[in-house]
Amino acid sequence: MRYTSRGSASAARVASLSKKADLVAALKRAFAYYDGAYDVLTDASAAEPVISSARMTRTRFAMLNWNLWHTWEHYGNVVVYLRMKGLVSAVQ
Repeated sequence: MRYTSRGSASAARVASLSKKADLVAALKRAFAYYDGAYDVLTDASAAEPVISSARMTRTRFAMLNWNLWHTWEHYGNVVVYLRMKGLVSAVQ
């Protein structure tokens, strides 16, 4: 299976995710998608060029590496927000 950019979600689609169950289901689908992309990455396929959603050519590894740091960037934002609210994140 080849994993390619599927484009960004529309504003209407994102706005429709107002219930916790809908959000959790969407997150599970997103994690499953990227788990699959990481699982099929090999030394050879990591160097293959792909075109990103920004119309830039990058390697598969570079795209997954970007996904990883971008995820941690959002996690950092959530941790700061929780601390401002007097809460502690689950991993602390």
